[in-house]
This record gives sequence, C-alpha cells and structure tokens, in this order.
Amino acid sequence: MDVNASTALSFSDAENVPDWASDAMQWCAAKGLLQGDDSHNLLPNGTATRAQIAVIMQRFLTAA
Repeated sequence: MDVNASTALSFSDAENVPDWASDAMQWCAAKGLLQGDDSHNLLPNGTATRAQIAVIMQRFLTAA
C-alpha cells in the first residue's frame, strides 16, 4: 500500500493532533479513512466508538 499520500489536516481541531501522530493522521485523511464528525472535528483526544472504528476499517480495506 502506498504510504506516501499526505494532505493538510483541514479539520476544525487539527491543532490538537499530537506531533507524533501528525504524519499518520495526514495519511489517513489523504486516503479518506478519517473524515471527521458532523461539525468537521477530528476529535484527536476523544474516544472512538466501535461503529466509528468499523467504518475506518471498512474504508481501509477498500482503499487498497
């Protein structure tokens, strides 16, 4: 899988993404795995629900 994709994090709370996670989050956003909530927040300090993780995993499996 191409792991070189990257995009700027344009989420309302992107400044809360820790430095150590920034590259991975940018890749996930570029691949469409992360799309934020209805308020265009990423919620990097929140807790993901089982349903949210299932959606991310489904997007990952179909992104290849």
